[in-house]
Amino acid sequence: MLFSTCTEKHSSDLVETENSSDSYDPLTSILFTENNHEQPDDDDSQRFVINRPKEACPLDIVFVTFLCCNPLLRRLIINKMSLCRLAIPFIYRKPAQTLTYSCLLWPFRSLLSERLGDHGMKYEDALVDQPNKIVTFLRFGNLSISKSETMNLLLSDKTQNTFYHRNCPMGYSQRSLYNDAVEISWYFPTGRENDAFNETVAFLNIRGDTLENHHHIQTVMRVSNLVIAFIDTRVLQNAGEIQRIMKTIHAENIPVVFALDASSHSNNEFMEIIKSYLKEVTLSLVGKFLKVIRIKSKKNNKSLADILQEFRRNINEFLTPAQAGKSMIDCISIFKECGIESDEDTSPCREINDQTDSIMRNIENILKEEILPLQDIFGQNGH
Repeated sequence: MLFSTCTEKHSSDLVETENSSDSYDPLTSILFTENNHEQPDDDDSQRFVINRPKEACPLDIVFVTFLCCNPLLRRLIINKMSLCRLAIPFIYRKPAQTLTYSCLLWPFRSLLSERLGDHGMKYEDALVDQPNKIVTFLRFGNLSISKSETMNLLLSDKTQNTFYHRNCPMGYSQRSLYNDAVEISWYFPTGRENDAFNETVAFLNIRGDTLENHHHIQTVMRVSNLVIAFIDTRVLQNAGEIQRIMKTIHAENIPVVFALDASSHSNNEFMEIIKSYLKEVTLSLVGKFLKVIRIKSKKNNKSLADILQEFRRNINEFLTPAQAGKSMIDCISIFKECGIESDEDTSPCREINDQTDSIMRNIENILKEEILPLQDIFGQNGH
C-alpha cells in the first residue's frame, strides 16, 4: 500500500512537471506516453478532441531511479523492498544498449532467508547461498486476468501487491523501459498446516508479452524448475512463434503448466485449439511435463479460489524433492555462460573485491597472537 501510494503521488508530480515544461528531454519522452486506454465514440470524436494527460508508468520511474543509484544506495533500496515484500529486479535490459542484459547479485548478499529445520526450528542463511526451487511465469498475448496479481495471491492469501499489476494505481499506464525485465520474490513457509508450499520457492516474473520479448527466455529456463505460461488461446491459433519458444522449453524437459484464457472461444473451439497444438509437440510430454489449466472460457468460468487451488496443486506436484534447487550464485554462473553480466563483474566491484582479498590474505599471514594477544588470557580466566 505504501509503495502504491508513493508511486502514485510521485508519478502525478512528474506528470505535472512534464506538462508544464517547454523543454525537450529524451528520457522524459521515453518515460511519458499518451494515455489512450479509453477511446471516444465515433460521434464524440467528430465533435471534439479529448486532450488526455500523459502518464508515466510507476515501474519505469522506480526502475530509472534504481539505475541511477550507486551500489550502496541500491543495496539499501533492495533491503527495504525485501522488508516490504516487494518484487525486486533481478535481470534487466540496459536502456542505452539493445539486447544487452545485466543481473544483480551484490545487493542481494545482505538478505537473509529463513528455513525450517528439524522439530520446527528456524535457521537463517544468506539468501544468495540458499538453494531454492524456481518457478517462472510467462505471458503470451493479452489476458482477461492479471498474471502478476495471480502471482500475488499465490504468494499470500492477504492483500499484498508484491508484483505491481494492472489493478494497482496507474496500473494501465504503458511501460517503456521495464518490459522483459525479470523480477524475483520468494515464498517462505511458516511451518503451519495452511502453508501453500512446504519449502521456500522463488517466483520469477518476466514482464511483458513473451512473444515480443523472448531474447533471454532460454537463459531463464536453464535455472527454472517449473514454468507457468499464461496464454491467450487466440495466440495458440497463430502458433508459429509460440511453438518455437515452447519447443525450446520442452526440449529442456522442464515441466510446463499452461494457464489458458479461452474467454473468446467455446468449449469445442478450445478443445480443437489444444489438439492442434499437441500435434506439434511430443505426446509423451503430456501428463509428465505438461499440464493444462483453463482459467477462463466463453461460458463456464471458474472461481478465483478454484484457480489458485489448481495452481498450488500443480506446483506442489511438479516441485518434487528429487528436483535440485539452485541458489542465486548458481543462477548467476549460468547467466554468465549465456552472456549476461553480473553487477559484480563491473570495474568498481572487481577493484573492491581485490582489495578485500588482499586485506584478508595479510590477516591470515599474521599470527593470531600478534592480532589478539589477550584472547587466550581472558579465555583461561573464564571471562
